[in-house]
Amino acid sequence: MLQYFKRYFAKLICAFIPIKSYRQKIRQRIENRFHTITLDKVDSFLPSSLATTINGFSNEDFLVLNFAREQNLAITQENLTISSATKTSKPYTLESSKTLSLNALINNGGGGAK
Repeated sequence: MLQYFKRYFAKLICAFIPIKSYRQKIRQRIENRFHTITLDKVDSFLPSSLATTINGFSNEDFLVLNFAREQNLAITQENLTISSATKTSKPYTLESSKTLSLNALINNGGGGAK
C-alpha cells in the first residue's frame, strides 16, 4: 500500500518538472528504487569481522575458486593454479595460495553471515 502511495506521489510531483533527469532522480529518491553504495563505503555495510575476513583474501583467490567451482574441479589443496587457452579468449593463468581455506569458509557460512 505504501509503495503505491509513493509511486503516485512521485508521479504527481514529477508532472510539474520539465527536465527528465530531474524527474528520474526525484522518482528514484521518493520510491527508494536504487541505493548507490560507493566502493569506499562497502565495508561499513558489513560486520567488521566479516569485512576483515574478506579483505584477508586477494581477488585471485576468489577468481580461482569461482573458476574451479564452475569447472566442477575438486578443491583439495591450498595452492591452486588454473590456466586456460581457448580459441575465443587469451590464455590466462591464475594462482591462489588460500583456495582451500576460502572454500571451507564459504561452505561453512563464512564469518557469521547467513
